[in-house]
Amino acid sequence: MKAYLFSLLALLTACSNEASNNEVRNQQTTRETLRNPAALVLPGSEEDRPSKPTSALDEQSRQAARQTLQRYFALVLAGQSVDAAKLWKDGSRGAVFTARLQRLGEFQPNIAAAQPGNSANGSVHVDISLQLLRETSSGLASLSDGTAVLRRAKRDLGASSEPNSWLIDHIGLQPPPVPLPN
Repeated sequence: MKAYLFSLLALLTACSNEASNNEVRNQQTTRETLRNPAALVLPGSEEDRPSKPTSALDEQSRQAARQTLQRYFALVLAGQSVDAAKLWKDGSRGAVFTARLQRLGEFQPNIAAAQPGNSANGSVHVDISLQLLRETSSGLASLSDGTAVLRRAKRDLGASSEPNSWLIDHIGLQPPPVPLPN
């Protein structure tokens, strides 16, 4: 019985020492935080979140995607709709969209830098903001605003074997916002 009590007492002492050590560590952390509030990491804050993996898209690759979109609009404006549709992932969808653009008449595309897209399924794509502008007597007027999504071209789709080859997945355009009257 004495051996049992001695073992129980040793176990309680060990647990007590562990609890004391944890309490001392917590008090030290609290003191450090009070001295330097910037060191505090709040749950859910940027520092608490796991770091995001770096994008597989380097600047050169994003620039290649933007150049694909620029080439598309240059072909549309030159009246080369067949060649323009070849820059789409789905050529028939590209042909329909190209025909809609050609009905606009003269316009000037304003194409922003490509940004890595949020891909849930792991596919590599970029989002590119764009505007279609028309020159008027009072300057440039916006015809449409929107976003183009380009995906890396796969060799089995007949695309170039270049690593920075891109195809247009879709372009979403909408009329520009109308200013509210004063």
